Amino acid sequence: MIRRRGASAEQIVIVELDPAFARLLADMLAGEGYAATCWDGRQDALRLIRRSKPALVIIGIGGGTQKAAWSVLNGLRADARIAGIPILFSCADPRTIREQGPLLRSEGYEIIEAPFEMEDFLAAVQATLTRVPSTVPSSRDQSSTDG
Repeated sequence: MIRRRGASAEQIVIVELDPAFARLLADMLAGEGYAATCWDGRQDALRLIRRSKPALVIIGIGGGTQKAAWSVLNGLRADARIAGIPILFSCADPRTIREQGPLLRSEGYEIIEAPFEMEDFLAAVQATLTRVPSTVPSSRDQSSTDG
């Protein structure tokens, strides 16, 4: 993996309800030269994202985190200031991956299934950061282009 030393570190926000797992992800990212900020669950995740202006948002989904994850995703989509930020989903719940994975992937989102190796996680981060964003038009966008 290419280390990002010397240049300004790309900011990544981690929205994960498990603070120990979020810290582990942040430590892996820091080891590669990224600047990671973990959402602590007490503040508004979207406010943190707006303030941080990250190059990437990592959202934990599955189990008890579904409601928070979808809320963050919908908020990102709805706010033009942050709608273009790439998102990487992290999920350890096979049921969530089976039920939600195909839809998320069809919309251009990356999902890394936990448990994962550090190298696989960092490769997914790099791939998400360098991928050309797909444009999934919202109903608002479609109605403004009709006739």
